[in-house]
Amino acid sequence: MLFTCELDLIVIGVQLAGLAVVAGAAVELALRARVFDPTKPYVLNPGWQATFCPSSDGTPGIHRKAKTRINRLGLRGEVPRRGALPRVLTLGGSTTEDIMLEFADSWPGLLQSHLRRSHPKAWVGNAGKAGSNARHCAMQLETLLSRIAGIHIVVLLAGLNDLLYDFRIHHPSDLPPDWDRKQAFKYLPSETLAWYQRLATVELARRWLSALREDRKHPLVDLGAQIATYKLRRRAVRAEDFIRDVPDLSQPLTRFGEVLERIVMLVARHGAELVLVTQPAIWVDAPGPEVRSRLYAGGVNGPHQWLLDARNPWYHHTVLRRMLDSYNDISRAVCRRYGLICVDLAETMPKSAEFFYDDFHFSAAGSAFAAGEIAAVLATRCRACR
Repeated sequence: MLFTCELDLIVIGVQLAGLAVVAGAAVELALRARVFDPTKPYVLNPGWQATFCPSSDGTPGIHRKAKTRINRLGLRGEVPRRGALPRVLTLGGSTTEDIMLEFADSWPGLLQSHLRRSHPKAWVGNAGKAGSNARHCAMQLETLLSRIAGIHIVVLLAGLNDLLYDFRIHHPSDLPPDWDRKQAFKYLPSETLAWYQRLATVELARRWLSALREDRKHPLVDLGAQIATYKLRRRAVRAEDFIRDVPDLSQPLTRFGEVLERIVMLVARHGAELVLVTQPAIWVDAPGPEVRSRLYAGGVNGPHQWLLDARNPWYHHTVLRRMLDSYNDISRAVCRRYGLICVDLAETMPKSAEFFYDDFHFSAAGSAFAAGEIAAVLATRCRACR
């Protein structure tokens, strides 16, 4: 009898252990699906939050601090609800991320507000990430179109970061071999961790404990002051240190066009519509004092090098304008070739200090203008918006 009782206890223990394993696996799968999956890359880090501070010289036209929090999909904005229609995904670099404005005031957030006037369940997710060029956007789309079901429209604002990367403007001359992947994704799964360290339950517990130990307030990012420093540095550039001749663009433009074509095929394969937006900038040949006060862009190598080297070379704004025009022409040509929708923001947005806080980042007025232009085109030409 005693042996039988012991055997019964062993059986019950095994059953309970089995139930615990099944329950643990169910919890792990649920966390990966609904909260965070540490085995997958994310464009932005889910759960990350910060407050970005403006300054009168660095970011004129931005009037208040901007709080941001990244959702569980690794995007700015809401998570799409059941029945969301249309589902719009925006991609690009910092001019898409629009981090100096809260999501509701950024152009993707305002685009969502515009669309909801006629489509109350419209959703716009912002996958913009500072520094991302078209190659990075192609890598991001491979992940996002699989992760987010039923994307109807992809809006891509590209060209500027391709130009900056191709000519090592704002980029160090030597980049590490894994730079592209790290630039495309803020969070990448570690290949060096043990299997149990890659569990969602373990990673989320680690983050929770870390948050308990740290100040629970949003970290403050003084981006306005940083940009003001860059503007001061640009004003100190000597006339002889400006590059005034347009370099050979043939190979970089060919590569840019090829990447856009790859994105065209990728989006079409997922049954979505691709909308290309050209990149506006404030650059004109003869800027007035207000426009000139906005300028900082064009330094060869990274900003640390600018500040160390008093004779660092700088692309002149007239050269940058011609270079960016050429990249935008490639976007227009790809739209014509594949019958895509093109929102020619570079043509329609006035080159006015009202719309930019530096060379190419939008002020609050600029973001509102961009959202209105994109919304108007989507409302009349996209299938999912009719």
